Amino acid sequence: MFYYLYFFARLAFYKNKKQVDVGKPDPVSVIICAFNEEANLRKNLPLWLQQNYHYNERPYFEILVVNDNSEDNTFYFLNEMEKEYPHLHGVHLTQKAKLIPGKKFPLSMGIKSARFEKILLTDADCAPASTHWLSLMAAGFSAEKRIVLGYGPYMKHAGWLNRFIRFETVHAAIQYLSFALAKLPYMGVGRNLAYTKSLFMENKGFSAHHHITSGDDDLFINQVASSKNTVIQIEEELLPTQNPKRLLRNGTIRKSDT
Repeated sequence: MFYYLYFFARLAFYKNKKQVDVGKPDPVSVIICAFNEEANLRKNLPLWLQQNYHYNERPYFEILVVNDNSEDNTFYFLNEMEKEYPHLHGVHLTQKAKLIPGKKFPLSMGIKSARFEKILLTDADCAPASTHWLSLMAAGFSAEKRIVLGYGPYMKHAGWLNRFIRFETVHAAIQYLSFALAKLPYMGVGRNLAYTKSLFMENKGFSAHHHITSGDDDLFINQVASSKNTVIQIEEELLPTQNPKRLLRNGTIRKSDT
């Protein structure tokens, strides 16, 4: 009872502070890593590009899609989209990094290519809950707060596997968000996460665990987060939804084609 009340009650009664319009916002870089994600990019990328984050009636953000050696038509799709959206930039990788598995190398290349200090991360198979996702997440930054933790739910579908995935996602979020409110941040999720470029560079990126396939979000946040530099943002408009695994075949969870 003490554990639940001390930690989880913080999240249960938490309310985001009302944001005050301070005039000119700070520019933001949004980074999406993609490997053979043409279908998801066609569906979701326009939603990210149309975020309501402007200054002088122009987008005050850039979106970098890191094309990680894709074998589909991601390269050509991004080239076409760049003609329509000047704030979209493709970062095309043509070689794999030896001894650095997973998305840590492409994500590092995206961060290094980013023009702006504030970095927001999401995934190609995620869609924003509203056009205000970017502005609300960016509002969490301040001179002291260099990490913004968000929550990324999964879409609801029929079936026990979907229920289990959504339960596990909520359960993990309750814990890491509650601990962050208790000044004990220890992880975040890469589909809704923000931190500063300088924080990434000061800690030499993912060098401490570059040999581990996963951990570009949780291990990195565990390494750099503190009671003073971390804040959470959990308004409903902040929730990018992700299409979960749909099928279980031969002991392996796979995504459905639908």
